[in-house]
Amino acid sequence: MPPRSLLLAHQLRDKNVLVVGAGAVALTRLKKLIPTGCRITLVAPEVHEEIRGDYCQHVTVEAGRIDEQWQSHGGVYRLLESHFQDEHLSLYQDGVDSGWALILTCIPDGQASRHIYTLAKQKFGSQQLVNVADNKPLCDVYFGANWQDDSLQVLISSNGAGPRFTALLRDEIGSMLDELDLKTSLSRLQELRSRVRSLAPSAGATQFRMKWMSRCTEIFGVRRCCKMLVPELVELFQKMHAADSLDFPPAEIMLKNYAST
Repeated sequence: MPPRSLLLAHQLRDKNVLVVGAGAVALTRLKKLIPTGCRITLVAPEVHEEIRGDYCQHVTVEAGRIDEQWQSHGGVYRLLESHFQDEHLSLYQDGVDSGWALILTCIPDGQASRHIYTLAKQKFGSQQLVNVADNKPLCDVYFGANWQDDSLQVLISSNGAGPRFTALLRDEIGSMLDELDLKTSLSRLQELRSRVRSLAPSAGATQFRMKWMSRCTEIFGVRRCCKMLVPELVELFQKMHAADSLDFPPAEIMLKNYAST
């Protein structure tokens, strides 16, 4: 079996991301990057009309092609309307830190893309994350198919083998998830977890607390967590923790006494 990718939720807020190219492919990348709050530097001689209208309204010549309020505006931080230059990689370099959390090339020129990839690896080391669009061997990370609402994100990846298939699978899964009250479920789970932690904050209680939360979640399942009665469950936790017992009441009792109708 070939090695698999490690699927992670990458926190990019306030971190620099370089996007080379501003066409249709770059547009798909920006739609995923902008919500993360990352600080995007866009390098391209020509800019897709939708990218300019949606994400570059505030990086004007008068503003020095930089938008210090990029997060509140929901756009890119910096726009360099030129072909890629080697020195662009050093824009935010500080000592041994490349300054780039992620480097993306979204251009149809395969030779230029390979040059950027090779230069980034030579300059910053093999740990520098680079994604070259439509060139799987030159991708340290892949953009999978994402499904999300206000409270939950789901990523499906074929490791670059079938992007359209994963998109169709995402839509299929999304249609099922739309039937669930995920926002309420996660809100109540978060409240319960927070209150339970405050009641048993010590390191020694961590294992008990985690097992209790896990078992409690299993009892309610994905369709009933939205009906959790948090105050009543907090009282149950206190009793079980005091008795050092993870023996929950039978499931039917749990759903009768600790779930709303």
